[in-house]
Amino acid sequence: MALPAASITLAKVIRAVEGPLSTVQDGPPRAALYVGPARGLRDIWVGIQEALERTLEGITLADLVDGSR
Repeated sequence: MALPAASITLAKVIRAVEGPLSTVQDGPPRAALYVGPARGLRDIWVGIQEALERTLEGITLADLVDGSR
């Protein structure tokens, strides 16, 4: 961790330790394939992925240390 805490987001930490933030059907949500009545699920998973990324990219280690988050 050679970077300042203010530039290290939770998303970066999770990706470094765990890999992708989320997977669906063992891949990224955008690659999920559904047929028939379930085909709308892909858009739901993509929306969840985007919200998760926005949240975790907006929180840094400095935020956690100083108690602002």
